Amino acid sequence: MNDDLDPFEQRLRRQSVKPLPAEWRAQILAAAEPTPPAPRASWRAVIQSRLSALLWPYPKAWAGLAGVWVIILCLNISTGDHSPSPGARTSLPPDALVQLQQQQKLYAELLGATAPHEAVPAPDLSLKPRSTRNPVSRV
Repeated sequence: MNDDLDPFEQRLRRQSVKPLPAEWRAQILAAAEPTPPAPRASWRAVIQSRLSALLWPYPKAWAGLAGVWVIILCLNISTGDHSPSPGARTSLPPDALVQLQQQQKLYAELLGATAPHEAVPAPDLSLKPRSTRNPVSRV
């Protein structure tokens, strides 16, 4: 069995094992202890890191675009039409409706249309039998 070993291995077997110094043992064991887990990143930090990775190639262009959108938003708010949309129903008091009708009549008189125009009756679109239709000459 000793014949199978290398001369180096035979020399290692003949040497005695020396004990480690106590302070080395403490340092080795302290280094081998697992490190505490890193604290999880907050959602704000994750969003900030992703946004910075996305916007990094052209930060001035993105900042300019954001500024333009802020200006557009401010202009829209300051000059916005605060009247209700046409589809929104508003309930007016009856006296306001009467005043509105009077204003419409006055406006119509000022334009020269004193009486409302009569509606033209719709033509009779009922289907007639073929025998009563006008004959069409064939060539």
